[in-house]
Amino acid sequence: MLKRSRRVTPAIIGSVMSLSLMTGCGEKQEDASVVESIEQCVAIGQYNQVQCQELYAKAQAEHKDVAPKFESKADCEAEFGVGRCEDENGNSGETAPATSDGSGHTTVVHHHSSFMPMMAGIMIGQSLSQPMYRTYAGGSAGPFMTNRGMVVSSTTGRQKISRSVVTSRPTRTTSTLKRGGFGAMSRASMSS
Repeated sequence: MLKRSRRVTPAIIGSVMSLSLMTGCGEKQEDASVVESIEQCVAIGQYNQVQCQELYAKAQAEHKDVAPKFESKADCEAEFGVGRCEDENGNSGETAPATSDGSGHTTVVHHHSSFMPMMAGIMIGQSLSQPMYRTYAGGSAGPFMTNRGMVVSSTTGRQKISRSVVTSRPTRTTSTLKRGGFGAMSRASMSS
């Protein structure tokens, strides 16, 4: 009788390898926290409500400039999940409603912008904060990652995270990705 094995996707393999590479190789670790909300930040006990709000606001302000950008909403949602992407202005990316100028002519406004994942949380380390992103494959959330696809953690809370990840600042996004582009970035950061 043959055993059936579960399908292991490249994304799962990449995440596991990336997490193990980050904690291995003797790289120094830093205390940091990954949180999905201001309430989680406060619950950790390292910062008060006002400090958590400020850290979250800083990461949110940075998010628009540093988030991975995609040419289409479909490409973004293929990486980050349906309903987890927005246009650069924070909208869901739907076409603006039709308007009439009173003369019987109807105008539909199409804005061309790129699409980006919604922020999944923030990483807080050394009083710095930066946006975190999560891919979704087959309905399952992947690990928290930086805007460059560097895997940070698969869980929230206080933990030891690679110093190079904690101290790296997000870089401004200047180009758009196609479907599979963010996953490729993640795999590239894992092998460097």
